[in-house]
Amino acid sequence: MEDEISAAEARIGVGLPEELRIWLMLNNGSTALPLRESSYVGANYAALSPLPHGYAFLDLDRIESTYAARYAYQEQLIASGDSFTYWDRTWIPAIEKFDAPYGLFLDASAGSTVCAMYSFSEGDVIEVGHTPPSFPSLGAYLTNVADALEGVRPWGRRVGFEGVVPSVRDGVLHW
Repeated sequence: MEDEISAAEARIGVGLPEELRIWLMLNNGSTALPLRESSYVGANYAALSPLPHGYAFLDLDRIESTYAARYAYQEQLIASGDSFTYWDRTWIPAIEKFDAPYGLFLDASAGSTVCAMYSFSEGDVIEVGHTPPSFPSLGAYLTNVADALEGVRPWGRRVGFEGVVPSVRDGVLHW
């Protein structure tokens, strides 16, 4: 897997944060089928994800393709003379909603092993350095998820999402 990660880094021109590299070597993305199988079109994807809000970890191929698509649009903006930052070269998508272009990315601009995690959507104006991160790191995100699942504290990362307590109904995890 390390060779595949290195090859992906060479193709996109940015090194992945160390904590994401480690995660990918342990678990290359989500094990939920909708991200891997096209036969689940129309399924309740959120019910298949162990993460809040129907999010799923991207596998290495999806990280690379999501990055390429978002940065290609940024390059179009640059070519047209627009100075708007839609997607920075150092933003690495890590988690995305199953059925919408929303997710979380790691800001690898500092080049450190631990990178701040920000949310994104198709309409967001993200100003790293001015917009507070959603989480200080991937590890902090995973800790928040684990704490909510274990009943240590409710899930929450920003206004409107605080206080969510996951539960199981009819054998399905609900956030």
